[in-house]
Amino acid sequence: MTTKILSLIVLFSLSFLTAVAQEPELNHENIRKDALNVYMDANDYIRKEIPYINYVRDIREADVYIISTNQAAGSGGTQYTYFISGQNRFAGMADTVYFTSSPDDTQDFIRQQQVKVLKMGLMRYVAKTPLARYLNVSFSLPLSETVTTDKWNNWV
Repeated sequence: MTTKILSLIVLFSLSFLTAVAQEPELNHENIRKDALNVYMDANDYIRKEIPYINYVRDIREADVYIISTNQAAGSGGTQYTYFISGQNRFAGMADTVYFTSSPDDTQDFIRQQQVKVLKMGLMRYVAKTPLARYLNVSFSLPLSETVTTDKWNNWV
């Protein structure tokens, strides 16, 4: 009796494992084909940190092109501005995102902020592609819950 039960458990376990193993793998070629095509002058760090877009060399192939500028800020830091403009299927969509560094920020911190701002600016466009289902949005500042009192005490 116990041998039959044990063999049934093993059989169900093995059938479950084979069913899980047969799930279709993601086809990375199709994902890359559906990704957002972006034209911008991006360094290797940005390309590595934002891998879910295609960096194209011809502006005519781009769904979005990004022009970046920087200028000295009154505080002694630098203001980095990114003009994001849609074309083709995103024609008429445009955004400007920026951040200002302080004079004592490290180059590594500035690079991280550049990537963060670019990711936020691109989300509007990536959200309209099939890759949107693979994105996660998070909020990193812990907030306490505020309790509000009802002045009318649920008066109707």
